[in-house]
Amino acid sequence: MALLSIVMGCNEAEFLGEGWLEREAPPQSPVYRATGERASLNLSAGEAARVSILMRAHPARPDIPFTGQFVISYKEKANGVALSGEHNKGIPFELRFPEWCLREFILPESAVPRRLTIICDRTWRPSDLFANHDPRILGVLVASVSCQPFAGQQD
Repeated sequence: MALLSIVMGCNEAEFLGEGWLEREAPPQSPVYRATGERASLNLSAGEAARVSILMRAHPARPDIPFTGQFVISYKEKANGVALSGEHNKGIPFELRFPEWCLREFILPESAVPRRLTIICDRTWRPSDLFANHDPRILGVLVASVSCQPFAGQQD
């Protein structure tokens, strides 16, 4: 996979799958998109890559870490029959509010397109924290995703 950089507010539209909310551009923060409980990115087939995601936890419980996992899935055909597969049971991540954090992992090589799904262990509603009547169910905030070629040994 050649160098790929997905920046929310610039070029994300062609990569977004299900579970993303509208982009937001608050002052003194990167432009981001919030996820729901799960959100997916559609990535092309290709070589192994080091994936870096700039993300932030929600403010609902700043006293405890926010956790979730990245799941990589793909679709293949064998004898003309579509098969779905999962690379693993999930690559865990942990975030603490209020810092923006870079989380990295290795995306395995694949001859078929891949889907990266961000799964949040818990969600929150802005209306639970603020008097704004915002009923959306949010997971994490994502500002950017980059994929760089990886020539090291995969687990």
